[in-house]
Amino acid sequence: MTLGSPLFLVGFMGCGKSTLGKKLARKLEVPFLDLDDHIEEREKESIADIINNRGEAVFRLLEAKYLRNLPLKTPIVISCGGGTPIFHGNMALMKESGLVCYLKYPPKTLYQRLQDSDRSTRPLLTQLSDEELLRFIETKLAEREVVYEEAQLIYDFSAQKGGKPLEYILASLEKPCTD
Repeated sequence: MTLGSPLFLVGFMGCGKSTLGKKLARKLEVPFLDLDDHIEEREKESIADIINNRGEAVFRLLEAKYLRNLPLKTPIVISCGGGTPIFHGNMALMKESGLVCYLKYPPKTLYQRLQDSDRSTRPLLTQLSDEELLRFIETKLAEREVVYEEAQLIYDFSAQKGGKPLEYILASLEKPCTD
């Protein structure tokens, strides 16, 4: 199986975009790029520091800039930050350039995953109590979902039994895209 253009993984923070992206890239024998890591390398500053020192608006502009400077005509698996598709027409750009796959989780599952993670690397979560974290996820996900669901491919973890997103996405790549 070959990938002819970029495959973008989108979804809320903590949904496993980077982990799945590395596995997909290995299976497809194409490069993998984590957009957040790419920004940190280029800016020589962590995402948390960029947001804390320069503000989220500056980070979103950098994110759009670096997304547009990626090899958008070549086969590559790209893991995007949770907010990437939401700002600066990024979702439209990604859909024009390749296939966008939304990894969809229910809020309570995201809460469990994020509650157990290192929140210090996620600047939007560092000051939240556990109760505030769930409300934040529910609110942000409700705002973002309308854009996430523009993806050509949606893997809904709540609808899958024994979730095998890798196999689902690989099988979907074998079918012609109707969008």
